[in-house]
Amino acid sequence: MPAPDFLAKHLQILIAMAQAVAFAHSRGVVHRDLKPSQVMVGEFGETLLMDWGLSISWDDPADPTNPGAEPFRDAPSWDLASSPTGTPAYMAPEQTESTARHVGPWTDVYMLGATLYYLLTRTVVHQADSARAAFIKAASGVVEHPAKRAPNREIPHELADLVMSALAADTRKRMQTAREFINGIQDYISGAGRRREAISLVDQSREKL
Repeated sequence: MPAPDFLAKHLQILIAMAQAVAFAHSRGVVHRDLKPSQVMVGEFGETLLMDWGLSISWDDPADPTNPGAEPFRDAPSWDLASSPTGTPAYMAPEQTESTARHVGPWTDVYMLGATLYYLLTRTVVHQADSARAAFIKAASGVVEHPAKRAPNREIPHELADLVMSALAADTRKRMQTAREFINGIQDYISGAGRRREAISLVDQSREKL
């Protein structure tokens, strides 16, 4: 399948996946193991996000990204959850720590970015010969740019920028919410991002005249 057709098909599935994640976050739940194999697509296009066995209850009113909803209490809190845990090829750096203290919605955003990375490059973000080596790469926080990883693929720069924002090692510099991630993909699909860029260039040119 040509790259543009492949993206047109799979970005819609990724948006549906991210919508499920955004809903979970609104109920105070963080998935912690997002990856392409957790997504099932039905005969009529229905998208299901599977395997919530590693999810945790996230409830931090002091954090500005907290939706403020009553948490889903059947999931353990961060201090009772096992850690490290997750799939090394897709894990965020904070998932490699000995506790889940620094895990939050931004952790799922990282894995959504890692899923988009896979769609763009057809490789996992922490590519390695073993799970242990992938874990070490995840802990380092170093991510190879999609265009460098897959130079022969047609990778739109808007999506590459979105991926790198979602995969920032520093949680404070990382895109914070699934809704932001969804908006980024929708902007790419609609061309809104390119229009804003064009308007900005025109304005800059006018200022120089």
